[in-house]
Amino acid sequence: MAVNRNSLGTVAILVLAGVLLAVLNPTQADFKTFLAESQGRAAAAGDTGLIGEIGKGVGTAVGGLASGLYKPRSYVLFSTFSSPGDKGSVYLGIAKLFIKLK
Repeated sequence: MAVNRNSLGTVAILVLAGVLLAVLNPTQADFKTFLAESQGRAAAAGDTGLIGEIGKGVGTAVGGLASGLYKPRSYVLFSTFSSPGDKGSVYLGIAKLFIKLK
């Protein structure tokens, strides 16, 4: 059975992409950092100066506490982070990036 170079190249690229995604699969600590930063940005949005910095600090602290409520589930190439309940939030984590799904 003959194997052409194109199929070997395709397989090599897919294996490399899979390894890269597995290495960059976000952890609970990555999600905690993401959530704290996004809460801090939301708290300080539109406000500059001392009040904005205080809001950013409070938002970061709240985001850090809230991240403990999310349940991580790893699928090797990506992870999901979901909060409890039917109306909870769900985030997809892939390659150290997070996307809110729900």
